[in-house]
Amino acid sequence: MSRKKKEKEEVKHEPIQLTLINLETKKKPSGIGKFAMNLMVSTQESNKEILAQVREQFPTAKTTYECIAWYRSKLRRDAMLEATGK
Repeated sequence: MSRKKKEKEEVKHEPIQLTLINLETKKKPSGIGKFAMNLMVSTQESNKEILAQVREQFPTAKTTYECIAWYRSKLRRDAMLEATGK
């Protein structure tokens, strides 16, 4: 029997829906990614500052600086965030 190669399907990135975080109460969205991306769109904090807040809110998470950079890149790719150089 011959194996058929699976054709690569074109992946379309759907924009994500964000719920802004209430900075006074620090009420967090359900996951680390949403939490980090909410901070990115609602504040002017750097990736290092956002990583510190993620680690504070999710102490057992293994989130790295690279993860935060990826979330910022995703927001830019989805045109939800302007390029700022942070």
